[in-house]
Amino acid sequence: MNINIFSVRDCIDSFEIVKILERKGVKANVFSIVKTNKKTLPNFKLKYDFIVLTSSKSVNCFLQYLKLYKKRFKKNPKTFVVGPETAKTLKRNGFSDFYQASGNSKSLLNLILSNTKIYSKGLWLCGRHRNSYIKDYLLKHKRFLKNRVVYEMSQKDFISEHLLIKLKNKEENYFLVNSSRNVSLLTMLLKKYYIFDKIKKNSILVTMSKNIYNKSLENGWRKNQLIPETSREIYLDKFIHSLNLKDNSNG
Repeated sequence: MNINIFSVRDCIDSFEIVKILERKGVKANVFSIVKTNKKTLPNFKLKYDFIVLTSSKSVNCFLQYLKLYKKRFKKNPKTFVVGPETAKTLKRNGFSDFYQASGNSKSLLNLILSNTKIYSKGLWLCGRHRNSYIKDYLLKHKRFLKNRVVYEMSQKDFISEHLLIKLKNKEENYFLVNSSRNVSLLTMLLKKYYIFDKIKKNSILVTMSKNIYNKSLENGWRKNQLIPETSREIYLDKFIHSLNLKDNSNG
């Protein structure tokens, strides 16, 4: 197959995706679109009934915060995580006392409402570019969620010469994109180099959710593939399977 596969995420996540794909026999490229900047820890002297984590990038901050929190309060807040990637990161760091949703906001909200009382106070450890839907929905159901930005994703504004050569030399490109914001950042970056109109003609943007898929259409991508999986491993397995099917049909 004369194709390029690009993992469009922050640097660490991009390398992780590439390593998984290469273990499965598929070559891929790191396309680091953002970098993660960590912020200060929340005030551990305030008591909360529950904590919400919607990204694995919040885990390190959460664990540091919890160590300080436990010195002041006897009981840990209930912890709710949105899906398997965050759960896996927590378990890898020795923390398993949490409620896991099935990878989407609706499942997370139902889980929180089922396991908290009205007027409960929660802390959401999140990134700067978050959706206010979770906070607003809980407020309607008399749960008070305070968000605290513990990391920020800043845009990278250049493409390496190495990646530019790869983009221009292959017949077909696949971009694995994990967020609506990264779709917009990728589009803007390609437009900055005046190659978006050409690239989109022979490229497929692969997403994990309908929201990201819709954002790709808004940004002018016309060849899109939706693989609605919350598990990174299953998502990549299905992507590889789709490549094999296409290769066999062309052969």
